[in-house]
Amino acid sequence: MNCRPGDLAVVISAKNKSNIGKIVRVGVLYDGKFVLEGSGSGPVWWIYATTRITWSNSKRKWRRVRGPAFDSQLRPIRPAKPKSQAVKGKRLDTVAG
Repeated sequence: MNCRPGDLAVVISAKNKSNIGKIVRVGVLYDGKFVLEGSGSGPVWWIYATTRITWSNSKRKWRRVRGPAFDSQLRPIRPAKPKSQAVKGKRLDTVAG
């Protein structure tokens, strides 16, 4: 899985192209009450946005601030992990000059 509950994420692919680039908050795993159409795969999350996002199926189109999205369509936004200053088996000392 790319995302975890509570993550901020960017929509990187979507059936409705206007959703690409939107920032969303990842909620809980989707309960599967409705069939989700699209090109994604894997787990499905409930996502929450500050602006309306477009969802559609073969019969209907709607705009909401929350709805389902495939995990594969999202990229989490997280701080970069700090790079280690250690070299395996050796200590690095910093000398101020």
